[in-house]
Amino acid sequence: CLPLIAKLKGDKDTSTYRYFLKGIEQFPDQQALAQELQQAGLHNVRWENLSLGIVALHIAQKPG
Repeated sequence: CLPLIAKLKGDKDTSTYRYFLKGIEQFPDQQALAQELQQAGLHNVRWENLSLGIVALHIAQKPG
């Protein structure tokens, strides 16, 4: 819906919105991001879904 929003706003160049959408689609889900944080050495990794799961807040602790 982002390119449509751009058109409704009157933006003629929707490439930025398509780029943003591509980044969203390729971003890891909550579990995958938590695993990446653990693999990076962080501890007590957890997340809280916000806005019905549209946004997730990840929390982790640095060792030591």
